[in-house]
Amino acid sequence: MAKTFYLQALDENLVYPFEAYFLTLCILSAETVVIFVVRFFDRGKSLVSLGKGSSGILSVKNLTLGLGVVAYIGLAAVKPTSAQTAGTGFFVLFSALAKIFVLGLVMQTRDGAKHFGTNGFITVGLVAAIGFEFIVSLVLNYREGLLSALIGVVLAAYYCRAIRPRHVIVSVLFVSLFGLLISPITLYLRVKKENVPIAEFAELALATTARAIVDPEFLQSLSSYNDSRLKRDNITGYDYYRLQSRSNVLNRLSYVALVDWAYAGMAGRSPLGIRVFEESLQRVTPSFIWQDKKAMNYGIGDFIAWNTGQLPMGNAAFLNYSLAMEGFASYGFAGLVAYPFLFMFPLLFALSRISSFRNISVVSVFFFAIYQHSFVESTTEVILAELTRTIPFFFLILLVLQNFRSTSSIAVSRHG
Repeated sequence: MAKTFYLQALDENLVYPFEAYFLTLCILSAETVVIFVVRFFDRGKSLVSLGKGSSGILSVKNLTLGLGVVAYIGLAAVKPTSAQTAGTGFFVLFSALAKIFVLGLVMQTRDGAKHFGTNGFITVGLVAAIGFEFIVSLVLNYREGLLSALIGVVLAAYYCRAIRPRHVIVSVLFVSLFGLLISPITLYLRVKKENVPIAEFAELALATTARAIVDPEFLQSLSSYNDSRLKRDNITGYDYYRLQSRSNVLNRLSYVALVDWAYAGMAGRSPLGIRVFEESLQRVTPSFIWQDKKAMNYGIGDFIAWNTGQLPMGNAAFLNYSLAMEGFASYGFAGLVAYPFLFMFPLLFALSRISSFRNISVVSVFFFAIYQHSFVESTTEVILAELTRTIPFFFLILLVLQNFRSTSSIAVSRHG
């Protein structure tokens, strides 16, 4: 779709087009098998279920939104101002808890659809919550959170059969807005936040956004600045379409081009072996176990690209690499096929036990919304962190919310 949009042939700007499409087919086949295996073991039973719950201020929906707001405030307070500084335990805690805000948005969407019936789902509360998420995405430089929130809202509205043509038009306008406005701004601010206090950075982010909205020339200068960094730092991994534009969102969505770039780096080279996984393991292992653990201001994709010569040694760009291509860089074709089974399967299996994928619920929509990004771009580092930290934490929080819902329902029935 991206190549069609740019009027490019399917093999244009690909170094190894046949290999890229073949490996992409293999990746999709392996991941499809993983999904079917998970579905085979999914008997439709969930450990957690959040129904309608209580009404009023003390509802599960309002509680999750409130927890999300508190977590975002805490995250702003403890977030490291430098990439050289490791995040504290509170940072990890607030990062996970902040995602609960998406669950509140899903519930808000569901309640809106119930209120309006087949005429829509948008309420004042939903607009206010999305507006808050938008501001947070700018202040914390966190695009993924905004996208996850909107995906959760759209999916919940779709399953409630509440989407109308006007909503589709608004969605198209937002996608355009995201590509033309939000993405260039966040990429520009990302290099400005080093060693800047959160209050000062928040002021800069909001002022930059306000000016970019009313001044097209200023917005263009932001994109030009991002592109100049692309050329200066020799970050070729982003420019899959040879557009000389790092701000282009479609560069992040072209999986075939990503596979081609990763394959080109490994062509004629021996697999990197276990050292890539060791790099991931060091990042997620607690510091009291890994004594010399330090903050790492680069991604696994950068580490691989340094060893393949695709990125100058020490140049951090946080390149996307994906789980399957990390397996390919580590162990060749065997790793490409095996890594989805070794890492994606346990992740999906754990999620399906908490909330069955066979039954549509607010929890299953919530899980898809916050993990869809991981399925496409994440490496073993992120998967391991989710399995050992975030998912157990979500399970406990959801159990508390389930118990709160039950307690509130009993109290309402007694006083009703």
